Amino acid sequence: MSVTFITIPLNIKIQIFKNFIKIKSPAGTFIKKKSPQLKILIKNNKLFLLNPTKNGLFFLSLLSKYILALSKGCYKTLILEGVGYKMFIKENQLVFKLGFSHEIYYEIPNDISVFWKNPNFIIVFGTNFQKVSQICAEIRALKPPEPYKGKGIRYIDEIIIKKKGKTD
Repeated sequence: MSVTFITIPLNIKIQIFKNFIKIKSPAGTFIKKKSPQLKILIKNNKLFLLNPTKNGLFFLSLLSKYILALSKGCYKTLILEGVGYKMFIKENQLVFKLGFSHEIYYEIPNDISVFWKNPNFIIVFGTNFQKVSQICAEIRALKPPEPYKGKGIRYIDEIIIKKKGKTD
């Protein structure tokens, strides 16, 4: 019998039901649907996955990310790369200048915070890992990096493999 576990921080309370798991912290509550075949047990501030399968290990990995995000928060960093590409915050919106003839507005949800170190680094912070990831993906989709010069919006750890341009 193989057993895998993750440690639960003290400020997190977890309830296990037949079809879902409820994770509660002072920062908020998260409910995740689970397969009834997954055998999960809580004992001594540890969440155990009994008889782990590939899907069960994936689910446990996802739960650990959600637990960490609810206890400490999570963030992702994006970089604006390109001459004249700028971003600033106006009221509850991000305003982007990305080389188009117009500015692009992106509404920031109430439970997400956005900071910037300089006009080219965007930091998205929140307690919901899935929502932070989704917002970063939507922002990146406004101007994805192009393969010839690498201009656009990319993640800080993303590597853009540049294509060789046309030669005469």
